[in-house]
Amino acid sequence: MKFTWDLGTIIVLLFLIILIVATVSFLFIKRNELFGLRVHTSMATEEVWHKVHVIAAICDIPFILGYGVLLFVNNVILKLFLSMVLIVFVIIVWSIVPSAVTRKARKEKYELERKELEEARKKESGWIK
Repeated sequence: MKFTWDLGTIIVLLFLIILIVATVSFLFIKRNELFGLRVHTSMATEEVWHKVHVIAAICDIPFILGYGVLLFVNNVILKLFLSMVLIVFVIIVWSIVPSAVTRKARKEKYELERKELEEARKKESGWIK
């Protein structure tokens, strides 16, 4: 394998730089409306936001290594195809991480709401004064 400068290498290098910048910034960004994995569940609290982005940054490491390996592939078409496949998988992982990480938080929230509703029903029916 030999490192050559061609269109595929430039695109892979561009994706690699963007992914590294996004991954490093995931560790430090605060909850905002502009940058990050902004889904309803990750915007719930600052703690959930941080946990989602730390897990997403950890999940990006194999993709960064994959792009590093792609820099040394000689076939331009193969390099472009694999870089597009990797970026699609990065987007898929970034869409799965918030729901996977916040599943426990959602379950606890629903359980708390259910208990509160049950207590309110008991108070209305006269069981608890």
